[in-house]
Amino acid sequence: MPITFPRELADEIIDLLAGDPNSLKACSMIGRVWIPRSRLYLFESWKCVLLPKNIRGFHEILESPYHCSFLPLIRSVKASRYYWHHNDRYFDDIAAHLRVVPVQTLELKLNGVVNGRNANTFFCEGFAAAFPHITRLVLSCNFEGQPAPLINMICLSPALQELHICPEISGLKPRTAKPLASAIPPRGLCILHLGGVYTAGPILEWLYEFNHLPNVESLTLPWRIRTKSIVGAAFQQLGESLHHLSIPGCNWNNVDISPLPKLRTLIIRGGNGKGLLSKLTAPALEYLAVDARTGDEQADVHAQMTSARFPSLRKVDFY
Repeated sequence: MPITFPRELADEIIDLLAGDPNSLKACSMIGRVWIPRSRLYLFESWKCVLLPKNIRGFHEILESPYHCSFLPLIRSVKASRYYWHHNDRYFDDIAAHLRVVPVQTLELKLNGVVNGRNANTFFCEGFAAAFPHITRLVLSCNFEGQPAPLINMICLSPALQELHICPEISGLKPRTAKPLASAIPPRGLCILHLGGVYTAGPILEWLYEFNHLPNVESLTLPWRIRTKSIVGAAFQQLGESLHHLSIPGCNWNNVDISPLPKLRTLIIRGGNGKGLLSKLTAPALEYLAVDARTGDEQADVHAQMTSARFPSLRKVDFY
């Protein structure tokens, strides 16, 4: 004899299991009344993972005559593209379906050799242009060859707020093409996590030219930037909006990062950044994390952390 639950009870059970994906999957298979709420919670944390090995099947689902009921629920996509793979064309084939889905986060790994034939199609058309609503973009730039229109690609997401560029794979030297004059930074872009040694410089230069850096609230820089001259210029443009900064301490001790009147958290990686701290003016600084492992290094940091210079400082961590 089948057991029937009132809709209210089913919803309450699902609410209690909101943090348990396996239980939510089981609930979605009990009956129709359990499906919508279970899926809603699942897709809040679940990433739609698209790889060469499954993209063809995903394409067939979207192109089937049966309505794909879960597509509107997708909020996060994690995709890996290999331009040489025989299934890569299916990424572009599903672009029209994804363009109308309110995806908020895109994690995209780009693997390939850039040339005159694939530069625009791989970076600025089809799948790359299918996410106008995302607010968070995570890019792994595993490509080389001709300069890639990476910045033009970023501009395809006008609602973007967070940009994360992952460190390059050892041995790869991806080059970034000069952006179009019409490549205006997304207005709300305020969080930059630039981990790429070869891509960070061109992105900073682009934002500097458009006077966008005063809008940045959080900035993370890689251990090294190929075009080091842009770093000093960028810090002169960074303004009162900057609240979080993560910077290497070993390569840029001669860079003046002052003044940063609204900076609240500072992380100095790979060195105690003695030169950086000696010049820093940050009266709102509340938290400092420094790579200082010896007693002498920690003593140098403590000597500079005076209440007169940093009246708001609450915590210092050494790692």
